[in-house]
Amino acid sequence: MKELRLFGIPRLIVDDQIIELSRRKSFGILVWLAIRETPVIRDSLLSLFWPASDPEKARASLRTALSSINTESGTRIVDADGERISLDAELVTDLSEFRRGLAELPVEETIEEAAGHGFDRLLELAARPLLETFNPGTVAPEFDDAVLQTSEETNRVLEGLLEKSIRAATLAGNWDQGIDRGRRWLRLSPLNESAHRRMMELYAWSGRKDAALEQFSVCRELMNGELGMEPDEETLGLRDAISGNRLPVPPVTGKQDPRPWSVQGITAGSAFVLSASLGRAGNTVQSRNPWDAASVVNLYILDAFSEVLDSHGAAGITSLGDRFVALFGFPEPGQDDAYHASLAALALNSAAMDWGFQLAIGIARGLVYRRSGTNNCDDGLQELRYLAGPGVNAASELRFACEPGELHMDGETAKATSGYLPSVRIRLPGAGPSRDAWKLKH
Repeated sequence: MKELRLFGIPRLIVDDQIIELSRRKSFGILVWLAIRETPVIRDSLLSLFWPASDPEKARASLRTALSSINTESGTRIVDADGERISLDAELVTDLSEFRRGLAELPVEETIEEAAGHGFDRLLELAARPLLETFNPGTVAPEFDDAVLQTSEETNRVLEGLLEKSIRAATLAGNWDQGIDRGRRWLRLSPLNESAHRRMMELYAWSGRKDAALEQFSVCRELMNGELGMEPDEETLGLRDAISGNRLPVPPVTGKQDPRPWSVQGITAGSAFVLSASLGRAGNTVQSRNPWDAASVVNLYILDAFSEVLDSHGAAGITSLGDRFVALFGFPEPGQDDAYHASLAALALNSAAMDWGFQLAIGIARGLVYRRSGTNNCDDGLQELRYLAGPGVNAASELRFACEPGELHMDGETAKATSGYLPSVRIRLPGAGPSRDAWKLKH
């Protein structure tokens, strides 16, 4: 295999061996041909690489340079027959691969979709600056201008890719990847305040407030030292929001499992969510008691249910009227969270039967937001005052469709518990595959 790598330190590689060309201008010719990507007229190389030489001497030098490329490489690297010069068709260049990859990126796409269309490969190809530490010797200004223009164009494209990749990492809750891409962006453009702001946000969202404020200090020092000016109002406002714990929550989509994060007293992460209620069984409870069903739950039954949930490893519980929600595997997931949630559901219905009724229960896995401000129940289990998110909504939807005594699960829960909880696939009210559920077989 024959490769010409222009990102980082330029190298010519043949069969995994780096070829050291004896003439700098020979390598300069390879660089020029790779940048142009089309055959060039022989005489055009004379004016670029030997601008001050006698024409005949320049032609002789060009013949020697072209010949030495193929001879020293032990294979054909350039096609130099006739008046047109080009790279051999079998020579692979990383710059050409980078340009092709850019051209293949879909024009219309979401941020998440874009991250999956060759982003990683493009960022891998351009891990180092184009033509790092390259010195072709004495050449015409046109050569230096073309190299500089190609390098600047590539860096601008790469900055856009990095920014888009950071947004995708943010949507996925992948803070470490976002921070890594942000550092690369700053290496390319250390005075770019947008890059500094993204890094401040990422540090803050990942729970590293001190690092976020340190990033602002780095930005301010660079702006003062290089440009003699303060950061702009947007950067200053972001600094104040982070200092005052007023930074908005990150726009995590929940389409991928985000890593747990905590900011402004809000903790987020994926969990198995158990949602239960008296449902239509509440009428039976109310007929046997002088209070309404919600009061029965809050005054008597919730403590008993908290005990059951605590014994099965629930991370917390919140109640509203005759409904309550418990989390399993929050904020740090475990391997048996679905198992514990399903066993807790069976135990809850067993406990409810002791009170003469049955519960409607739904279990789903998804993104959960929990806000601080929790109280402890008498048995030590945290009562979650503020709980929301797609996971809570999904479990509640499953629970709402249940008859008393039924347990409905989403596909992920059913799959994780299939070895010990037989279930049957059902269609919830409404159309579309997203409304499918799995009902526990009795």
